[in-house]
Amino acid sequence: MAGLPWATEEEANAQALDWEQFHERWPGRTWEGWRYKKRMIRQGKVMVQSVMPDVDRPDPVKLLKASIAMQKELDKLYSNCNDAAVFIDTNRPVAIVFLSDAHIGEGGTDIQRLADDVETIAGHEQLYVYLGGDMAHNFILSVMAHFGTMDDQIMPPQAQWTLLRHFVKQLQPSIVAMGVGNHDWWTRRQVGIDKVQEIADEYRLVYTGHGGLLRLQIGQMIYPIYRRHKYRYNSSFNLTHTVKRMLEQGPVDFDIGVVEHGHVPAIEIFQRKGTRRIAIRTGTYLTASAFAAEVGLTWDYGTPVVVLHPDQHRMTPFGTIEEAMAYLG
Repeated sequence: MAGLPWATEEEANAQALDWEQFHERWPGRTWEGWRYKKRMIRQGKVMVQSVMPDVDRPDPVKLLKASIAMQKELDKLYSNCNDAAVFIDTNRPVAIVFLSDAHIGEGGTDIQRLADDVETIAGHEQLYVYLGGDMAHNFILSVMAHFGTMDDQIMPPQAQWTLLRHFVKQLQPSIVAMGVGNHDWWTRRQVGIDKVQEIADEYRLVYTGHGGLLRLQIGQMIYPIYRRHKYRYNSSFNLTHTVKRMLEQGPVDFDIGVVEHGHVPAIEIFQRKGTRRIAIRTGTYLTASAFAAEVGLTWDYGTPVVVLHPDQHRMTPFGTIEEAMAYLG
């Protein structure tokens, strides 16, 4: 009876009877309801009458199962390849260019140099590329407010993604994998959309997200490459220090380790666990940055290259695309 409208007889009894008498006659009514009704009637005020509908509450067990199923499906939206295999069927050496941090759309980016490098890689039969993170500058004001204004961004993000798609389309036959950076990730953080993953899916490319292992097979040889956009233990005095720590403390073993984001290129051969390795830090196309100048940084162009051989496990590093091309002949 609780929650149901009061009948005229109930209201009259609430006014005339004490609680024991009223409760004996109307056991479904509460003492609080009786007292409230008695007071309201005495004051000449009529209480609002509400009819509470039956509410269908969720079954916790069903809700749990539905939540688990939804989480599994949502995970598929943002899945990347933490361990992927790519095969290049060739009997000739190939050169892998490690290209990242183009920052398309930033005023200080050398977009002409990027376009030239893309054309060179796409036009050479033995050149391939691993596209790293921060290919688009992707300035989002709410995220980058601590940097000041967006004066240095010369084109809107939509134009930046359009240009990146153009470059990816041009390079598609030459791309071994594609990753994301913190600038690219801002769109994912803000609105839940990973633009780099969309492009990778569109062109059916291996997508390694912030980092992942790529088992690259050239002919008969397999070369594990582990790339991350960011990693810990960075040193401005020893640029490849972070890569070596990534090998020793990270989750995987690799022949070639790559860390981006620092905007200063470096490549080094080193020995660990009886095996010859190569450590790489990628450079940037954003070589004239107001932010870098403000904080006293110097950023440099650089796309380190490693030539991989198909018939013997041999890796030959180069600092530039031109040096690698001269080696290939």
